Amino acid sequence: MKYLTLFVIVLLSFTACNSKEKAEQREREQKYKAMKEDYQRKFDSTVKAQAFDSSSPYFVDTVNQKITSIKFEQEIYNFGKMIEGDTLKDIMIYTNTGKYPLIIKNAWGSCGCTQPEFSTEPLAPGKSDTIVVGFNSKNKVGNNTKSIMIDANTNPRITTVQFSVKVKAK
Repeated sequence: MKYLTLFVIVLLSFTACNSKEKAEQREREQKYKAMKEDYQRKFDSTVKAQAFDSSSPYFVDTVNQKITSIKFEQEIYNFGKMIEGDTLKDIMIYTNTGKYPLIIKNAWGSCGCTQPEFSTEPLAPGKSDTIVVGFNSKNKVGNNTKSIMIDANTNPRITTVQFSVKVKAK
């Protein structure tokens, strides 16, 4: 009987921890969604203001530009665990799901610790390629969720994809 009681207590503690982690994950996802929407609003207003100035990096050649679409294999990539101070390199796979060649003009991370590497060569419809993500874990102990923003000939022009990684202290 003592073993059964002990088993039930242990089982309940695991269940409580798991639901707490799920609640924290949902909270992180909601915060990210709000941050993404705010960023997109600010970016869109800047782009709209500069879209007709051909000297601007945001100039949109709507006559000659062919709009296509991009699809990542995952919305949030899980890059696992790492030790603080290490640098991670992993990949995010995407596919050109549109009818015209996909051209990535730029890609950047949500902070200085995240550096994407990407090809600027046109990607034919139906073909796949990768973005190599570099992440420096210095001073990033704990659960980290970071974003990569991709500027391409897509609608919307900016596509965002996330990754998560858990950094353990040295």
